[in-house]
Amino acid sequence: MSALLATVLVLAAPNPVERGMRAYSDNKFNAAVSAFYQALSGGVEPAVEPRARLHLAFALWHLGRRSEADAELRVLLRKFPQHDIDDDYFHPTLVQFYRRVRYEVIPPPETPPPIVVAPASVPVAPASTPSASAPVATPIIEVAAVHPSSATLFLRTLPLGIGHFVNKDYVGGALWLAAQAILIGGNIAAAVLLGQNGTAYGYTLDSRREVALFATQNASAGALAAVAIFSILDAHLWSPARVR
Repeated sequence: MSALLATVLVLAAPNPVERGMRAYSDNKFNAAVSAFYQALSGGVEPAVEPRARLHLAFALWHLGRRSEADAELRVLLRKFPQHDIDDDYFHPTLVQFYRRVRYEVIPPPETPPPIVVAPASVPVAPASTPSASAPVATPIIEVAAVHPSSATLFLRTLPLGIGHFVNKDYVGGALWLAAQAILIGGNIAAAVLLGQNGTAYGYTLDSRREVALFATQNASAGALAAVAIFSILDAHLWSPARVR
């Protein structure tokens, strides 16, 4: 019975490539590197290997291990010379890195010399036809898009810059956190001062000070709601592209 249960658990567990892709999508690059190394050391199908090696190289690049990333990308391009990526999907820095290594591993073909037209009196040799053994271009292997997990989507919906920190957009997260913290502090300060004033003189709102405090409290609450909404939209729509 225990052996059957162990077999079911093994079959239900995601394979290392899927775990690596999921970790890469969640910006957990150390876990992604470990999963991809495990998958490649155990052998993967040729249709899956290019995706695993590409994201392994990009995960190493994100961790600052540039020489290892360069080496993995060279292995990928030597084994799959027709491999290419979608420039619009990945971050421009990663695209530049990929194009540089690809140019070094697979230089573009040289431009053929211009055809010189011989005079009419000189016979021109017939053009040669391509041989049957000429290499045929193989289809480009597409890189599958990686979608964030449900946990990542939930965390991106939280205010105070939490979604940005999940995306590893630390600058954006710090800015949104500071903005909301200032508004929260202003709202609390206005409420405390208004409460102290009401305790001493009654909530009459008959002085300029009370009116100003009441207006400040309402304005800061409205601004806080607007800033929180915009920070959540930024965490979902624009922050992931800035750190991809």
